[in-house]
Amino acid sequence: MTSDIRFDEREIEEFNSVEIKKKDIQKICESDLATNSLTIKELSSPRSYDEFIEWYERKIELFSESEEIRKIARLCGSPYKEFYEEVMPFRALVDEIMKGTDATVRFPCSNTNKDVILHNLDGEGSTQFIEIVSSGLNKEERLRMEMLSYKGHVSGFGKIDKHNTTQKGEYRIVANPEMKLRVDIENGSISNVIKRIVAKNNKKYNPCTWLLVSMQYGALVREESLRRVVSEVKKRAPSTQFSRIYLVTEAHSCARIQ
Repeated sequence: MTSDIRFDEREIEEFNSVEIKKKDIQKICESDLATNSLTIKELSSPRSYDEFIEWYERKIELFSESEEIRKIARLCGSPYKEFYEEVMPFRALVDEIMKGTDATVRFPCSNTNKDVILHNLDGEGSTQFIEIVSSGLNKEERLRMEMLSYKGHVSGFGKIDKHNTTQKGEYRIVANPEMKLRVDIENGSISNVIKRIVAKNNKKYNPCTWLLVSMQYGALVREESLRRVVSEVKKRAPSTQFSRIYLVTEAHSCARIQ
């Protein structure tokens, strides 16, 4: 049985594009809901393992309550940006390193190379720094998040661009979806992770800093794909200044690379 449904080029273009008004995003991010749902002070407060888990789960539940708050979580800058880029990846590591300890964690939310600060991790008043980097979060991924928020869908792969329109303060996001072979997704993930490790290693960090790399593990839909990525990254990762390197493999778990 074949389908008689046909789409012309205009319909396809409309499906894969959306117009955004900057003032709309600004209005969303300046709303009382955005201001009160998460603050820098709240994000940077020290928490024990149990306190962190309770707080994190409460925030994830809050950010899922309505489309309005989902837009805020996806589109707004600090402190939502830090939650997405630092707190969420750290959740994958926290069970392994903090559970059963007296350590506390805080997120400084500052322009330094200390994304996470752990106090008393070894029970002797120590301070442990962690740098976090995403291997997939870039300009294109931010455009995907905007399109998802306004359109309700977005292609996972393919080029996506931002074009200014004739109206001041408006722009159009245009996606060009494409299919990718599983092996290409795996190779792309491996390459992106290695690039991020090398780039971070070119900067100077406090001695014994750990590096946590967050990748788009959701694109690796098969367990064997994830295993291959972890295995290849372990083989190819260069020697670095970091005393430990972890790779986020799921929302609540990670693999130690070095």
